[in-house]
Amino acid sequence: MKVGYNPDSFGHNGNLPQILKKSGIDFYLFCRPAKHEKKLPQVFWWEGPDGSKILACRPPFHYNSTDENLEKKVRNVAKNFYGDLKDVICMIGFGNHGGGPTRRSIEIIKKLQKDENLPDIIYSTPYRFFRDILKYKKNFPVVKDELQYHARGCYTSYPQIKKFNRIAENKVITAESISSFNFILLGEKYNSSEIEDIWREILFNQFHDILAGSSIPEAYFDSLNMLGKAIISSERIINRKLWSLSKMVDTEKVDGNPVLFFNPTSFEREEIKKVSLFPGHEVPEKAEVLFYDEKGKRVPSQPVEDVNTSLKNYMVKVKIPPFGYKVYWWRVSEGKRRKSNLKMEENSIENQILKIVIDEESGGIKNLFLKEENWNSFKKTGGEFLVIEDPSDAWGHGQESFRKVAGKFKCEEIIKGEEGECMVSVRCKAGYNNSEIFLEYILYDNLPFVEVKGKINWQEKHKFLKVSFPVNLEKTKIFVEMPYYFIERKPDGKENPCHRWIDITGKFKGRKFGLSIVNSEWYGYDFDGSELRMSVLRSPVFGAHRERK
Repeated sequence: MKVGYNPDSFGHNGNLPQILKKSGIDFYLFCRPAKHEKKLPQVFWWEGPDGSKILACRPPFHYNSTDENLEKKVRNVAKNFYGDLKDVICMIGFGNHGGGPTRRSIEIIKKLQKDENLPDIIYSTPYRFFRDILKYKKNFPVVKDELQYHARGCYTSYPQIKKFNRIAENKVITAESISSFNFILLGEKYNSSEIEDIWREILFNQFHDILAGSSIPEAYFDSLNMLGKAIISSERIINRKLWSLSKMVDTEKVDGNPVLFFNPTSFEREEIKKVSLFPGHEVPEKAEVLFYDEKGKRVPSQPVEDVNTSLKNYMVKVKIPPFGYKVYWWRVSEGKRRKSNLKMEENSIENQILKIVIDEESGGIKNLFLKEENWNSFKKTGGEFLVIEDPSDAWGHGQESFRKVAGKFKCEEIIKGEEGECMVSVRCKAGYNNSEIFLEYILYDNLPFVEVKGKINWQEKHKFLKVSFPVNLEKTKIFVEMPYYFIERKPDGKENPCHRWIDITGKFKGRKFGLSIVNSEWYGYDFDGSELRMSVLRSPVFGAHRERK
C-alpha cells in the first residue's frame, strides 16, 4: 500500500508524515478540514517534525456524491485544476453512506466523457493520480503543520468510548512490551498474530464516527464490547507472560513473600503501587505487614481500604528499572511503622515537596504550593469544575470554542482520606443541580505531583463539563502531546485536541516555572494564555446532526 486514504477523519496530527512514511506510505488523500476551515494548497508536500515528507492532496470537492449532483460536481471539478497540474481528482459514489457509484452514476459519467467541452474523464485510483503528477512536477509547496480543525466537539463527545480506547491501547502496548521482554530474555515465542488481532479490534473502533462519539447507542454497544475484548485479551497475554517470568526470577535472596513488578516503559518509574494479600495469609491483629527491597531495606508502605474487603491491601513505594522488573518482599513484623513525612490538616495535605489546600466553596484546589520555591501554581482556585453552555450537536459543528460558563460545582463535603507513611489524601463531594462529583486528592511520599481521582454522576443536557486550571505564570507557552511527538499551540482559547499530557511553561517573578496536566482518558482542552480548561465530558443528543437536532 502506497496511499493513505483518510477522507472523513476530523483532523490529522502533525506527526502523521513521519508515521506514514516509515510505514511505507508515500501519498495521502484527505478531505477535512475543508477549504473554509484551513487554507491549503490542493497538492503539497506534508512534512513531519523529523523532516519526513509525503505528497498530500485535498480534492477540490468532498468524497461522496449522489446521482442528482454528480454531473454538476464533475463540471465544477473540471474548473478547479491546481496551478500547472494536468490532473485533478473527482471522487464519486456514496462514500461511507452507501457504497460506490450506482448504475445511474455510471451512465452519467459515460455521457460526460463524450462532452468535448470537458477535459478527459477517466476512471482511476488515488495511487495513479499521485504517480502521474510526479512524472511532470515535484516542486509542490511544503506544509509543516497539523491539518486541523473540524468538529471540535468530537474531542469530548461520548467519553466512555474514549476511555475504553485509551485503556485498550495501553494494555496491548504493555502486552507487546512484556512479550518482547520474554522473547529476548527467556526465548519464548512472540505471538505476533495474537497481538495483531487485538490491534485490529482497537483500530476498527477508531473509525472516525465511533471514536469521535458521533454514532448512535446501538453502535456503541458493539464497540464497547469489542474494546472490552481487546482489553481482556491483552490482560491474558500480560498475565501469562508475567507468570512465565516470575518462575525464572530468584525470589529467595530475601526472607519473606515475593511480589514482582514489571515496568513496560522505556524510563525508570518511581511510584506507589497497590499490593493485595490473598486469603490464606494470616496477619496477627497487632502485627504489621512491612515491605523490603532486594537489599533487605524497608520501603514505605501502608494499609489502605479497598472495595474488596476480603483482601488485605497495601500501598508500597517501588522503583522499577526501564523495560525491566524488580522484586520486593513482604513479611509480618511486630515492629512499628516509621513516622510519616506526610501531613494532614482539616482541608490540606502536604508531602516533602508540595502542599495543597482544598477550597471549601468549590471543592477545587485553593493553593498548590511548590514549597521550596514558595510558588503557588494557581492564580485563583484550580481544579474547579465548570458547567459550560453547549447548544451544538454531537460533532460540535460551527463551534470553535466552548467557554460560556453556565455555573460551577459547589463543595458539599470535605473529609479526611488515607493517612500513612506512603500516601495521604483528602476527599470531597461537590454538586450542581442533580449532578455530583466525588473527588480524592492524593500526595505520595516525596513524589512531585498531585493525583486526583474522580467519579461523576452527570445529569445535565446540552452542557459541557470542563475543569479549570488558572496558572500563576506570565509569558506562557503550551506544549501538547500528539502521537509520538508534541506540538506547541497558540493560547487562543479555542477547543483543541490533546493526548495524555499538556505542559504549560512561563515566568513567575522573572523565573521559569511549569505545570503539567497528565490525564487518563481526556482528549480536548482550551487555553487562553492564563487559564487551562480540560474538557471532561459533554452531553449532546446521540448522533444528532445539526439539521435534525
